[in-house]
Amino acid sequence: MSVESAQLLRLLQLSDSALPIGAVAHSFGVETLAADGLLGVESLRGFLEDYLAEAGRMEAAFCRAAHRLAGGFALEMWIHLNRRLSARKPARESRAASLTLGRRFLELVWGLSERSVLAAALEGGAGHHSTAFGLAGGVLGFDEQATVLAWLQQSLTGLISASQRLMPLGQSQAARMQCDLKPALVRAAAATGEETPAFTPLVELASMRHPALGTRLFIS
Repeated sequence: MSVESAQLLRLLQLSDSALPIGAVAHSFGVETLAADGLLGVESLRGFLEDYLAEAGRMEAAFCRAAHRLAGGFALEMWIHLNRRLSARKPARESRAASLTLGRRFLELVWGLSERSVLAAALEGGAGHHSTAFGLAGGVLGFDEQATVLAWLQQSLTGLISASQRLMPLGQSQAARMQCDLKPALVRAAAATGEETPAFTPLVELASMRHPALGTRLFIS
């Protein structure tokens, strides 16, 4: 098997939305929006396109920054990077979910590769899911753009999967939606600066209100 093929398979494995780190337990505010009647099958595609243009673009920028950090890792820079991303996540539930997934992701990848940079990142407080993914991608030698695209793909897949459990969204509809959103995903991946703004008040408020739901399928 060629080196390129092996790298592709590793990236596909780590970007699988079913990776055993607990991502399937989070909806990042989608559950609240569905429960309030603010989000349904008819409006889902537009919502996801806007989500990628705002939150997805921001996460992509931080994922890319973490990938670049792998080449000359410094713990203080890693901590500062994740603090800046935390400051852009006002909803406690979503922020905590992102940090938990980041820690679990790095623990899993470190167990598979035992790279010293990943151990150092874990000792420094792990990081958010997007930055953990970017750092691991850089450490493992994945192409920067491929890493960012893979992160966005698994994030989108996770949101669509959550939506299928919350509303009458069929398999064919979900597959078509994911296919149609590929251009939006590529646009989001073009983000290069960490200061990329994201304005998602509806999603943030939904995340903040999530603990008050009478019945919950998801942690966030």
